[in-house]
Parts: sequence; structure tokens; C-alpha cells
Amino acid sequence: MSILTQELTSTLANTSCTQEQIATLIQQGFSQLIRNEDQTLDIVYSQASHALCCLYPLISIDPLVDTHLFEFALQLNLLPSFNLAAGIAYDPSQKLLYLQYLYQIQNAPISLDDSLTELDTLAFQVKSALKQQQSSMH
Repeated sequence: MSILTQELTSTLANTSCTQEQIATLIQQGFSQLIRNEDQTLDIVYSQASHALCCLYPLISIDPLVDTHLFEFALQLNLLPSFNLAAGIAYDPSQKLLYLQYLYQIQNAPISLDDSLTELDTLAFQVKSALKQQQSSMH
């Protein structure tokens, strides 16, 4: 179990921790994973997938956590799940499926052949949908 996963798990167990504190921890943890270049992609994917699965109970609780989860999926370049992520941004009921998918692909071969234009478009769609989703909640 990675340090990140341990931190997340202990934070989730701490009921006095606010959603915002948890979201901040997620942000710090994933930024650290992304910057840590001496790890192979496989390790990063595995840790990220596991951490996301640990966070599932929080997902429907707070839109702030939702936003961070989608942003990290984008930052980690989880290419096989981009279309799925874009779909989930429009259909939040599919989040469990998305997390299961992330968990499954941690050992799958990663294709880096997708065009950057397509990725940019999908990233924009996801972020736009998230903004709409958040504004409709307030």
C-alpha cells in the first residue's frame, strides 16, 4: 500500500475531517504522484486507481471531490477512460462504473497514440460539464 493510499484511507476513517480537507489531500497526493518521475507509469496507475476506489464513498457527497477526481483522471492521462470520463460528466449515475473501469485498466497496456487534439476536446467537455453540474447544484 502506497503512502498516498495510507493517507487517504486514514483520512477517510477520520469522521471529523471535512470534505474540503479530503479534497485538498487528494490534490496534494496526486500532484505528488504525477511529479514523481522515478516511478513507472504502471505504479502510478495502480496507486491512482486504488486511491480512487478508496474514495468512492465520498463521490456522491460533495461536488468538490467530484471535480478533483475528474481533474486527476485527466492529469494522469488515463487515455482509455477519456471517453468514459466525458460521458460520466454528463451522467453522474455512471460514476461507480467509471471507478471499476479505472481499477481494471491499471494492468492494461496503455496506448499513447491518441491525438492531443482529441484529448484536449474531451478534457474541455469534461470540465465544461462539471462546471454546469456544479452551478446547477448551488
